[in-house]
Amino acid sequence: MAEQNQAPPLSGIEGTTQGSGKKGKRKGSPEESGIRSARRSRRNHPRIVVRRRVLPDGSVKMTEMAKQEHFKLLFGVRRSIRYHSKRQAFYESVDRWALFALLALGSGSVAIAIHGSRTGTILVGWAVAAIAGLQLVFAFSSKASRHAQFVREFTRVEQELCADDSDETVRAATQERLAIEAGEPPVLRILDIICHNELIQAMGLDGEGERVRLNWFQHLTANLFSVGDRNLAKGD
Repeated sequence: MAEQNQAPPLSGIEGTTQGSGKKGKRKGSPEESGIRSARRSRRNHPRIVVRRRVLPDGSVKMTEMAKQEHFKLLFGVRRSIRYHSKRQAFYESVDRWALFALLALGSGSVAIAIHGSRTGTILVGWAVAAIAGLQLVFAFSSKASRHAQFVREFTRVEQELCADDSDETVRAATQERLAIEAGEPPVLRILDIICHNELIQAMGLDGEGERVRLNWFQHLTANLFSVGDRNLAKGD
């Protein structure tokens, strides 16, 4: 009679497994299907990099792959800071020289006009107009301010990477860097390589043969255009 009064097990999602008091999930349930799908996804898309390793004492140590990823990101950010600092200095210098030329030519035009040289006055006037037109078209001061803004943005990313090397920080810094680079003007390749070489030397990595050889003309015109950037070789 006692067996007849016992209620049959429910056919819901959870039930009591035979031989144990633990609760289990019915085969074919949505939860089990989700677990099987996750396992299949992990098999199809395995994780290539194990970024961190937990030591026996409970502390966490960065793997070599994680260190390399953090170093490459930090190196790229610092190179960008150097690049935009050089572009900022270049445009500020050009803008100062243009202002100096305008002041000098303006004073000269007054002196020429006093002495009654009409031809000289016309020539000086044309020169003043040409320099003023270059300033208006190329906006040297505005471009210098734009590169200064890039320096501040990349410096903020560098500070974040130096303060913390966690996975979250590296991922966030990578996203910030991509967002900043999306707004960058076209990069002068030769100038970027010069920044690369300088950073290699500043970080004491000269012995690894990562410096790129450049000639004097490429150094001289790096802020104007890139010449021969496709035929470059690494060397000490």
